[in-house]
Amino acid sequence: LPMASPREPTQLAITVWDGWVSPVFDACTRAIVFDIPAIAAVHRRPLSLRHLAPRAKIQRLLSEGVSQLICGAISQPVLGAARDRGLNVIPFVAGRLDDVVEAFLRGDLPTTAFTMPGCSQAPPQHEES
Repeated sequence: LPMASPREPTQLAITVWDGWVSPVFDACTRAIVFDIPAIAAVHRRPLSLRHLAPRAKIQRLLSEGVSQLICGAISQPVLGAARDRGLNVIPFVAGRLDDVVEAFLRGDLPTTAFTMPGCSQAPPQHEES
């Protein structure tokens, strides 16, 4: 799915843990939702995802008007379900929350600078034997 330009009004959610992107979406308990208008300061608000199953977390984000999600590792079934419901997901992101938001606003995500070690944005390539 094409990523919306950071200049377009959007609601972006980033799963967080202690000021960093939460390493595993399926186990996260909190997200920060950023209301990003076309021209104005970014507004942020916390959103609890505690006690929700992974697919229920996706539903909660969508019900809050979130159109884009930045997260760490995410299981393939949950990632597929999120994308099937129209949520633009940038998975396997690692880094401090503020640094990741700045990179998103610059249009620099996804990038290897914020990719979790050992992870790739690209689908796995199968070698021919």
